[in-house]
Amino acid sequence: MKLVKLAVIIVSLVISVSLVRSIVTVLGVKDRLRQAQEEVASLQKKQADLEARLVEATSSTTIEKVLRDKLGLAKSNEYVVVLPDNPELLRNLSPELNKEEIESEPVLPTWQKWLVLFF
Repeated sequence: MKLVKLAVIIVSLVISVSLVRSIVTVLGVKDRLRQAQEEVASLQKKQADLEARLVEATSSTTIEKVLRDKLGLAKSNEYVVVLPDNPELLRNLSPELNKEEIESEPVLPTWQKWLVLFF
């Protein structure tokens, strides 16, 4: 009788330990699954952003902007004007303004300027 009780206790312990290991394994798998799902969502968002950037980069307006700004190209009826980055050099190249002429000009509202321009 004591031997049967001891055997039942040992079998119960083995089953309990096995059950605890299985539960821990399942919880670990759930955590890894959650992390994998978060990574998939992050990668999908990144892919969508990259696809949007690709569409933008291959659009005709972006290509034209790159050709104009970075390569200095122009259409057949346009001229490219390259100004220096140095503000001091740019100031030396620009014409001097007479302060008296500037102060003597009346400051008109925008609508009056348009009126003078067209009529």
